[in-house]
Amino acid sequence: MKKITSMICAIALALTLVFAPVNAKADTTKSVYFTVEKLTIGQGLLVQPTKVEIKDGDTVQTVFEKAMKDAGYEYTADNSYGFYLTGIKKADSGKIDIPKQISDMPDYVSSYEWDGQTYSTTYKAPSNEHNDGNANAPDLNQYAYNAMAGWMFMVNNKGTAEGADKTLVNDGDVIRLHFSVFGWGDDVGIGFSDSNLKLANKDELVKKIANVKDDQVYMSIAAAKKAYEDGVKVLEKFDATDAEVSTATNAIAKYEKPAEVKVARASIKSIKNIKGKKAKITVKKIKDATGYVFKYSKYKSFKKATKKTTTKTTIKTKKFKKKQKCYAKVQAYKTVNGVKHFGKWSKVKKVKIKK
Repeated sequence: MKKITSMICAIALALTLVFAPVNAKADTTKSVYFTVEKLTIGQGLLVQPTKVEIKDGDTVQTVFEKAMKDAGYEYTADNSYGFYLTGIKKADSGKIDIPKQISDMPDYVSSYEWDGQTYSTTYKAPSNEHNDGNANAPDLNQYAYNAMAGWMFMVNNKGTAEGADKTLVNDGDVIRLHFSVFGWGDDVGIGFSDSNLKLANKDELVKKIANVKDDQVYMSIAAAKKAYEDGVKVLEKFDATDAEVSTATNAIAKYEKPAEVKVARASIKSIKNIKGKKAKITVKKIKDATGYVFKYSKYKSFKKATKKTTTKTTIKTKKFKKKQKCYAKVQAYKTVNGVKHFGKWSKVKKVKIKK
């Protein structure tokens, strides 16, 4: 009897495993927000607000390294006593416009005693007319334009208590890397002297900009796109007020979640070489799609790609050279209330140009 009961239990368990509903895996992706800013020399943003995925144990340093790799920037660092960023290559445009608030900062006096004598060094705030220049241009390194200049990390609108390699990051953190031109962080609001400037907290604005900048639906709404562009201008404004930052943040949020419209992923039905050294690309028709966006290039990376939006399911490309390859992909879109909603890009297909 015990054997039969065991078999029944085993069968019941097997059926439960087979027919039990499968729950969708919860989204456990964690991310932080990151920028690189040169507002102190009037050069705006080097890296615009972007989301960077993180995993447990990631630090400010690992986030920085990933973001800079994605943005295509090289940098130099000193790891003698932990991670210290000494410079970013090709980060200086050569044109400076140091804000008046920085030029008006009081002199900074550094003193030390040695063998019974007191030695002092006075540092003056740089201005557009009077500064130390940048001998390493176009690289933007420590000591550029002023002896107290360097790169400094800010996490959640505060300076880091430890080095970038030891500061752990958490989901939703905002990491802003500033080029501080004077006062070892006083000019960006994270210094420790009486001259520390009080600047508006732009963290929420950074988040909003990062969340919408690559959203095709959001950017297809004229008013939303303008809110985004205005938000970037406020972010780049060194002395933006709390009110300006709040207004810009709320304006972006107003359009942040437009009505979701699902559009099926497009699929290329065929791509053929036709006379005239051209390619003919045909997409499978999608029910309810308003039209299609065709994208093609001679490069696999779609560098210098040609983009064509049409309601037709077939297009002919421009002329290629013989033996070149035509790489193509397509996405469908649906227009609802004047707003275009886009589906995912199709898989890439190619054809060799022979005639």
